[in-house]
Amino acid sequence: MSKNNLRAATSCAGRFLALVFVSTIACSQSYKITPLGLIGNGDTNFADAINSAGQVAGYETGNSLPSGFGQAAVVWNSGTPTELFNPGGLYPAGANGINDSGVVVGQQRGAWAFAGGTLHGLSSIFGDADAINSAGQIVGSDANLPGGTLTVVAAFWSSPAVGNSPILLDTLIGAGGESNALAVNNSGQIVGSSVTASGPQHATFWKTDLATALDLETLGGATSSATGINDAGVIVG
Repeated sequence: MSKNNLRAATSCAGRFLALVFVSTIACSQSYKITPLGLIGNGDTNFADAINSAGQVAGYETGNSLPSGFGQAAVVWNSGTPTELFNPGGLYPAGANGINDSGVVVGQQRGAWAFAGGTLHGLSSIFGDADAINSAGQIVGSDANLPGGTLTVVAAFWSSPAVGNSPILLDTLIGAGGESNALAVNNSGQIVGSSVTASGPQHATFWKTDLATALDLETLGGATSSATGINDAGVIVG
């Protein structure tokens, strides 16, 4: 998902299809491109995340999804899509992350996790779950009300369990600021973005103690955002 989304799409007969790019030789530039399947006569899909088993999470929009018109959270197994849920109407659903256990996280009027065939709500209607690591730790955002003013700040969930309340992370300017966590590695290190004292957002790093937000600065421009971190602590954005 502001999301940690690595998306690829191509137009085919007026439709946009999610794709998977697979390197066939480790040190070459040879790739196999696999279009991911559509559900029914849906006309657009997007792939947002992939796990080590090749399961892909994302969403599809269309007029003839199994649950009717709308935007549905979808998981692809070997290119075959399965609809997780589709609320229909004005509240689209999307899957943003999937870990190696197949637990999926996303957003639909709040952050959610789909584990063991059950959908678990994680937050207020303002929340969003953007990524999940192998330990089941989830990051995203949720509402905060410092002084009665609604802000949306980076959030951390220790697991996808029912009733697991989020820990709201600090911003670069403390209370009253806004931030968003977009990725978490298997050590629990978190990256995303936060507003700064001067206004623009900067890429932000949270240590595993969850207590301190560190400004990763910019490359000279006004804004930046960190969208991924690997297990070696290398950050991209």
